[in-house]
Amino acid sequence: MNKVSKKFPIKLIVISGKEVTDPVDFEIENIPWSLNTEIDEMYKIDVGLMPIENDEVSKGKCGFKLIQYMGFGIVSIASGVTVNNEIVQ
Repeated sequence: MNKVSKKFPIKLIVISGKEVTDPVDFEIENIPWSLNTEIDEMYKIDVGLMPIENDEVSKGKCGFKLIQYMGFGIVSIASGVTVNNEIVQ
């Protein structure tokens, strides 16, 4: 994303219980996850990201976040592992 941020303005919105503080060349907005505000916060997203590693731990994860993005009509980018391939199809 650092490469893309050189050509286009990017703000990474992270809705989570864990704050992201990675050193990057673009703005990161950390929004604490809350059941009461989750829907409103999701509408702030233009592109949904679901990066996961291709390892044994990740293979046990579900593609729920990807399904959630798609349910909101959010363009989604996901790693091609686990059930993500089937969900995108």
